[in-house]
Amino acid sequence: MSNYLSDYSALNGELAQALSDSFTLESFIEHQINHDQKFIRSIARMETMTPALLDYFRKFAEVDLGRFISYGHVFNEIIQDQKTNQDILDVFARSSFALKADGLISNKNLRTDTLDHLIDLFRDDEDKCDIAISKTIAEHPNASDWALRQALELSNQAEEVYLLVAKNTNTSAELLSELALIEDGWLTKEVKVHGHSRYFDSTEIKKVKNTELRKTIALHPRTPKATLRLIFEQGDSRDIIVKHPSLSLIEALEWIQDPELTYDENGNITGEGAAITPDDAVQCLTSLLSKFAGKDAFPPLMESAHALKSLFDMGYNLAELASIHKIKQFVKTCINSAHKEEVAFLLRGMTCEAENQETQLNTRHLGLSALSAIQGLFTQDRKMDRHNYLLFMTWVNENDIFPSAFECAADTLIDAEKTIGLDGIKSVLIEQNAHTTKRAPAARDTFLFISELVTHDEPEAVEKQTKLINRWVAKNADSYCEMFHDYLMNKCKRDNGRDILPANFYQMIFSSTAEEINEELKKEKSNVRLYLPNNTAQLNTIGNVQRHCVGGGFYANKCVNGHNTIFAMKIDGTLKHGYTFQFDTVTRSLLQAEGFCRCEVPAEYVKLAKQWMERLANPSQASLMAA
Repeated sequence: MSNYLSDYSALNGELAQALSDSFTLESFIEHQINHDQKFIRSIARMETMTPALLDYFRKFAEVDLGRFISYGHVFNEIIQDQKTNQDILDVFARSSFALKADGLISNKNLRTDTLDHLIDLFRDDEDKCDIAISKTIAEHPNASDWALRQALELSNQAEEVYLLVAKNTNTSAELLSELALIEDGWLTKEVKVHGHSRYFDSTEIKKVKNTELRKTIALHPRTPKATLRLIFEQGDSRDIIVKHPSLSLIEALEWIQDPELTYDENGNITGEGAAITPDDAVQCLTSLLSKFAGKDAFPPLMESAHALKSLFDMGYNLAELASIHKIKQFVKTCINSAHKEEVAFLLRGMTCEAENQETQLNTRHLGLSALSAIQGLFTQDRKMDRHNYLLFMTWVNENDIFPSAFECAADTLIDAEKTIGLDGIKSVLIEQNAHTTKRAPAARDTFLFISELVTHDEPEAVEKQTKLINRWVAKNADSYCEMFHDYLMNKCKRDNGRDILPANFYQMIFSSTAEEINEELKKEKSNVRLYLPNNTAQLNTIGNVQRHCVGGGFYANKCVNGHNTIFAMKIDGTLKHGYTFQFDTVTRSLLQAEGFCRCEVPAEYVKLAKQWMERLANPSQASLMAA
């Protein structure tokens, strides 16, 4: 009997019967406990049980533990062992000592019928009906729908139990639908309340909203589509719901642009529920992009964060566009034209040299608004000069100009053309390297600066500014390079009446989180700090110190309306040796990064800035490590 189970590979009914004939129950137990506890535990782990072995364990379960002091230890090890045979666990569950075996109901290897039987026993024993038992049942992998309902009944409306039930993979679609109908304020949560002394903390039971419960239901693969729709209309977890496996891409896009949940011209919605705000829509579209990217679900010209946001902002029917995978047909639907140069221009914007898919999705640029601006440049008296327009588009494509260089109003390009001519516009694009995704926005800024300088009520003032700009170009060997960009930027700052109107930024709401980040960086003895401008003056300071255009009016307006978040990174306590980062507030994608005099930003600082942006947008995120 001293050998282990590995020596009993032929253990079967006959051998078990021989054991039964050779030992009385008490002598067998006493021998195993005193000499070979591992043997009995190993038998309990066997995959196949013979009737004779089950009979022995049935007798074990009825042994008076008081007569064998060390027996309780072996008994508890067997019922808590996740590898104990399910039939043996069932034997123990149906014994007269089942209620004394507290660890049995926690065993994840219990069969569904065994767990149901134990719950029936526990329901009749008031001492066993507590929240700990309900939590154990709620997260059991073999819990039946009936068992999960009993867990809810025993929970005393505790939110944590409802969340565990909503997460359980066995929860039925019917039960998930019932949970989604629970009203806010019905569930409760235990919270710690600090007293006047650290020795007198207490807890309170508070009623809670069901936001977390609805989010958990939205994540469950069994949740019915009708229930998802209900939660979606309530305004909860929309970015999670659109990724649900039961929803196709087309259905998700239809929900995002549902007319019944969209504000009309009077600011009302026709349906019941919470209206879909632009921020809601962008978050949902970003979520859809992460699910379907690289799976040929989106048409090529839709597969980027910028493309989806642009098409949504322009009012296109996204579900209709998503079903058009032929590029020429897609372009024709968008702009009522599909010339090869227009198609090539739009495809150029959707190219990206980065290997990382996330970077690609955030960098690709659908140039519809850029195309509109170019068309406006060649339109006069509502009639477009299509011949010269297509000649210009051919030149743009031959030089691989990135569409974001034209991401401005048509009037901006018209002002630039009147000031420096079409050849001047071409020179700006070439000399400022607008064929790269990083430098194309700088060319766009050059056109914006020109437009700002020549926009004036007095014709004499316009003429004067035009002469000054062209005089600078002539004095600098007809150069339209980055020096021209910087000249225009500084000229905008110097001109009287061209100061940026004082205004506070939307990103002020991130101030407390920015302070927390800096406190953590200080504790970590990092040499970098986050500088978050709260108004136009502070943003202007960044631009002046680092000598780049991000401090200008165009960027200030982006921060005032909350579309962008801009902050700087101080190095060794100074802005001059630091860097500036511009992010899309909603998608949190990096739009550009600039150093002193627009120098390159090291990758390690770009990575840290992205972490900061995630933290600003999600204050609950864990503490960041310094660079």
